Amino acid sequence: CSLTISVKIANSCRLNMSSPIVNPELAQNQARRFLGELPVSVQEQTGGLSGARVWRVESPRGTFALRQYPDEFPTVERLRWLHGFLKELQNRDCALLPCPVATRDGATWIEQDSQYWEMLTWVHGEPLLDTNSNRELLIAAAATLAQLHLATAQLPKRRMETAKEVFQGVGQGLLDRENLAHCWQNQDAAKVGQLLKQKNFSPQIARLFQLQQAVWRKHDATLKIIFQQAVQTHDRIIPVLRDVQPGHVIFAGTKVAGFIDLTAARVDSAMGDLARLLYRWRFAEPEWYAAAVAAYHKVRPLENDELVVLDAYDFSARMLTGVQWLRWVVLEGREFTNQALVVTHLQRAEQALVNLLNYKSRGLVS
Repeated sequence: CSLTISVKIANSCRLNMSSPIVNPELAQNQARRFLGELPVSVQEQTGGLSGARVWRVESPRGTFALRQYPDEFPTVERLRWLHGFLKELQNRDCALLPCPVATRDGATWIEQDSQYWEMLTWVHGEPLLDTNSNRELLIAAAATLAQLHLATAQLPKRRMETAKEVFQGVGQGLLDRENLAHCWQNQDAAKVGQLLKQKNFSPQIARLFQLQQAVWRKHDATLKIIFQQAVQTHDRIIPVLRDVQPGHVIFAGTKVAGFIDLTAARVDSAMGDLARLLYRWRFAEPEWYAAAVAAYHKVRPLENDELVVLDAYDFSARMLTGVQWLRWVVLEGREFTNQALVVTHLQRAEQALVNLLNYKSRGLVS
């Protein structure tokens, strides 16, 4: 089965990369190349699964985020588009995203030993997490995301023109998910089942597979219908972030200070962003979810077709979260350095599947 790879899925190709140990002086020297002066302090931040490393840099010029990407990611084309996108928004007085810092010769990234480094302005505040979330903050996040989408929709066509993107119809992200579902249905599920019998995988992985199969038997037909409806829509395709998980929404008090971790940004459906932001609360706090969608709609009115696409992004994410992890761990043999974080993600995938098993009817359209 040939799987069309999107930027989001391509990001997963680097999940198993363990970053080499970086000498603190190297990070400090890279910061100096961007700033033109030695920073006051360089502190490494807690990393995720991507393999990238991030340092908080304090200097007389301000506070910045220094990022070292893993080997062979991203491409120069991707960095050029992403940094151009961020600078274009800054030029239009949109302060919701960090902006690249240029070296003295005007470069916004540095290549060294097959790895790229970038420096972005720091977004001050606290992330939206389970420990501090409430209805009002979620509403503010959704409304601010709508403001961002209004701004990105106004960018000139040249900023939208990235390889293989479309400007009408359905976004590539949803097409990638449809292809992923097709691969699972036709061959990947059988391969995973065979490998689980032949090799020693953790009980958590075996349990995830059993849950995934039970959900597939119950909701496969529903997923196909949702995909069919979505691909017949006329969605509004604009530059979006594509990884608006709550931890990437930064609050200063009760106001959104900005969005971070923008590596996955590209031209796609705005509904993918909204679905990702609200994913955690759709079952847990349905009233919060409805209020947040209404807040988004008040700022950027949603068309009926977009509500269909929002439904498709949400439902397919729940159906495929176990599929993606089983592909990574069982079929591709990926290894992860942060095992505790992997366990957390797998637990969330299990819960999403349990929720679907307990869901008696579709009833998912916003």
